[in-house]
Amino acid sequence: MPRVKLFSHYEVFNDPKALLKRFYEDDFDYRNTLLLEKDPHIVITGEPGVESKADIVSYNPNKIVVSVSTDQPALLFLSDSYYPGWKVTVNNREEDISIADYTLRAVVVPSGKSRVVFSYTSLF
Repeated sequence: MPRVKLFSHYEVFNDPKALLKRFYEDDFDYRNTLLLEKDPHIVITGEPGVESKADIVSYNPNKIVVSVSTDQPALLFLSDSYYPGWKVTVNNREEDISIADYTLRAVVVPSGKSRVVFSYTSLF
């Protein structure tokens, strides 16, 4: 799996044990479906087009910048662990980070070009 990827399919689980069980089921395709702990309330009408892409612009311990281009709303997946203190902005607007696949991160991105910035500030 790449470090960042756009997803158009997801399943929502309110129970972490049920999410983990689904993750290990034989018919689960982790390459094309994210498992989320809460509904991102996004309407996705199909697969991202061939021109849709996500690229890391810069990667530092406390700040990750991703350039996204997509022909429809999507979920941007970042294969880094979720941890309190991380915030995300999409086009300079603060958004919620979704916990994906039990311990990783995802955020909703709109159609078009976007700049996504994950930044960390210690809670202590």
